[in-house]
Amino acid sequence: MIKKFIEQRRIKKQKKEKMAKIVAVASIVFVVFMILFCGVMAEISDEETTSPDIVTEETAIEDELTDEFEETTESVEMIINDETTDAEEATTKSETTTKAEATTKVEATTKEITTAKTEPTTVEEKTTTGVIPETEATTNEEPVVAEEATTAHLHSFAAATCTEPEKCSCGATNGSANGHTWQGANCTTAKTCVACGLVEGSAKGHSYSGGSCSVCGAKDPNYSEGPMVWIPKTGSKYHIISNCSGMKNPRQITLADAQSMGIPPCSNCCN
Repeated sequence: MIKKFIEQRRIKKQKKEKMAKIVAVASIVFVVFMILFCGVMAEISDEETTSPDIVTEETAIEDELTDEFEETTESVEMIINDETTDAEEATTKSETTTKAEATTKVEATTKEITTAKTEPTTVEEKTTTGVIPETEATTNEEPVVAEEATTAHLHSFAAATCTEPEKCSCGATNGSANGHTWQGANCTTAKTCVACGLVEGSAKGHSYSGGSCSVCGAKDPNYSEGPMVWIPKTGSKYHIISNCSGMKNPRQITLADAQSMGIPPCSNCCN
């Protein structure tokens, strides 16, 4: 079908080119004819005499020019008819060839199906051998000759990704890749693309100070608070023993915090 379509397009193109040439030739002939006719008429108008011989000569010239124009027109029409006939014959020949190829394919397919069938086993052979062969599958379906696709391929582009543009199943591409959308690294996560999940580099890690991370606030698992002490609600000294000096409901803080607040130790329990 594609070959037939291409052949018809080629024939039509040749026909158009030939018609264009014929029209151009006819136009040139017509222009030359008009120039000659105008020149003759101008010469005749310049003549002062109006004798019957001159009138007769003028008429003869007009008849001669008219005959030449008609002959030229007939020649152009004959050329156009010949070109049209040739184009029709070429189209008919192309269609006949295509039909013959299709018929040949159908006959070949039918022959293959017929050859593939095995002759059926007779009743006597079944009785003698005691073996019943498998029943052959028969079908009345006619072979189908697949027609070649005549329509142009329509692209179906998949969405673009970070690294690839829009892409069709045939391999064609459209536009450009989206590029990565990076989320900066933090204490526990490396630089990561939020679109495709690609990881680049490594996490920054915690910056611990005083038992916690100064960036994200996470506690330092290796931080040691040190020894704990007790301070009374109204007293001015810290104690190691919670009931020293008869304290009631004291609160517990680290020794480092007590020292940083300037609280002195108890002379009884801290010696």
